[in-house]
Amino acid sequence: MRALSCGHAFCAVCWRQHIEAKISEGVASRLECMDSGCSLLCPNCNTIEGEEAQASYLFNLQYVILTPSSFVALWLDIPYVRVACGVDYHAPTSCETIKQWLLKCADDSETANYISAHTKDCPQCHSCIEKNGGCNHMQCAKCKHHFCWMCFGDWKTHGSEYYECSRYKENPSVAAEANHVKARRALEKYLHYYERFENHSKSLKLEQQFRDKIQRKIEAKVNDHDGTWIDWQYLHNAATLLTKCRYTLQYTYPFAYFMENGARKQLVRIA
Repeated sequence: MRALSCGHAFCAVCWRQHIEAKISEGVASRLECMDSGCSLLCPNCNTIEGEEAQASYLFNLQYVILTPSSFVALWLDIPYVRVACGVDYHAPTSCETIKQWLLKCADDSETANYISAHTKDCPQCHSCIEKNGGCNHMQCAKCKHHFCWMCFGDWKTHGSEYYECSRYKENPSVAAEANHVKARRALEKYLHYYERFENHSKSLKLEQQFRDKIQRKIEAKVNDHDGTWIDWQYLHNAATLLTKCRYTLQYTYPFAYFMENGARKQLVRIA
């Protein structure tokens, strides 16, 4: 019988089969204790038989950087992958781009963009006003001036077009209005990609719970002698593949956000 420092003992044959199965699955860096309730990692294995299995194990470890995040280590089982920036594996987004994205998500600049996109200055006292309804008739809370939200004209002389202003915007600050539209479009673009990025992040947490549930069910089946791990391995592989696909899809959003407009970006949108 052989055991790790946790004390859970199994025979040498079981250990060998367990290790060989993990190597064949491509998760050589996540060799854990076979006990269902133990997540202790095995040290470097010297019990692997066969040159091909040993070479596969050592080859995979060569491209692994273990970090405090077990999720990073999971994805670094893929050959030729290194974490150069210290951030979770984030293909197809480059290290430089993902740093810009994370900084943008944490920055308060988007709050400023929101204010710029949804507010205007009173044409009389220049106080900042937020439009919270559909009517163009606005009243400044500070100076009580009534004006049209669209053309900034005095509401008393605005005429009959109360709810749909079609006047030419005689706003002398054309540049300010252009910046307002630009800020609104920039905010809409950011929210489009950010909301989808976050939705996939939340879904990944749920899928991790789903994978854990499958793992427990497989272990229960094996413990009840209802097949072997290999018989039920397809369920685990399917759940893992789904997680990998969603993880990659999540990081396509910062990739697309910073991509210049063109045929390549259109191809990403179609995909």
